[in-house]
Amino acid sequence: MSRVHLVCFLVLIMEQALAKPPGPGGPDDIGEEPVCRKGKMSEFIDERCCGEESYIAGYVTALLKHYKDCAVEPKDTTLNASECQWLFYDCLVEKSLASNEITPITYVDMMAGSLADSKKAAILEIMQKQAVTDDSDSIPKSRKLWSQYFAAEADVCNEKSDKVVKRGPMIPFKSGAAPAILFLPMTLRSGFLCQRKFQEKYSDKSRNVTMALLPLCALTISGTLTDSDLTSPLDYEKFLNLMMPKYLSQSAKENLTKAMTAELKIEFPSLGDSPTGADITKAITERYKDEVEAMPDSEADKTFFMNGFIAFHEVMAAAKSFKGGKMNDF
Repeated sequence: MSRVHLVCFLVLIMEQALAKPPGPGGPDDIGEEPVCRKGKMSEFIDERCCGEESYIAGYVTALLKHYKDCAVEPKDTTLNASECQWLFYDCLVEKSLASNEITPITYVDMMAGSLADSKKAAILEIMQKQAVTDDSDSIPKSRKLWSQYFAAEADVCNEKSDKVVKRGPMIPFKSGAAPAILFLPMTLRSGFLCQRKFQEKYSDKSRNVTMALLPLCALTISGTLTDSDLTSPLDYEKFLNLMMPKYLSQSAKENLTKAMTAELKIEFPSLGDSPTGADITKAITERYKDEVEAMPDSEADKTFFMNGFIAFHEVMAAAKSFKGGKMNDF
């Protein structure tokens, strides 16, 4: 799988962490900390490079710190996925600023994190000039500041340099782009390093096996499940509930679930018209039963691998549901 930049919040981890990010040594060259080298951005879109200086944007820090407070189903049951993604972002900003009013100053301080004070000041100066010319009240302040911040960051970080600094990462929904913020409290680098650990530990297994284990990385490093949880059989419904973004509205969850079931029915024709979670679990298990049973591993490891296959098909069904140049809204 190549390293694509089409961002879907349900497959972002798989697109990036399963890929081979650029670098002198390929994936083995990726370390614990981000490195800005040779005029390129970090290997992962949730990390930023400003010249040779790397930093973690404030929305990522907020995701790790305030996820539980913000990953809540909206009261409006009819919101589509793009609207829910924006609400999730709005909440992360609000929680990060606490009682402070949202202004260009407080926003830059939150978003720029460990970036050098001189660069923060330069970004703020550009944003304050933008604020003078943009007096529209139709767009919420936190959302307006998102685009203003990354536009200013691009100007500051590209100054006297041939480095290409991308603007804010977005999910291209059909109804309008929304911030590409992960649906679990984790970073892409941590997902990649976890996947690489599995590849090394199970180097005798096929690529299909190590790919299938990536969703399990996301669930464990985000604290959603423990390693011991994964040595007991888990079914499709369990993984669906764990990996469905909690901040989606009721209708968005229902519509996405229907679309995922439709994709699984194409992949597994024996499922029939109205398959249950148990039917889907059985179909996936039957496909990989012989391969898993033939492995010279413990029963706990075999269960672990089978859980990976089930989770993998859940995530890929979601990915296919969002297919197209722009993501379908639900």
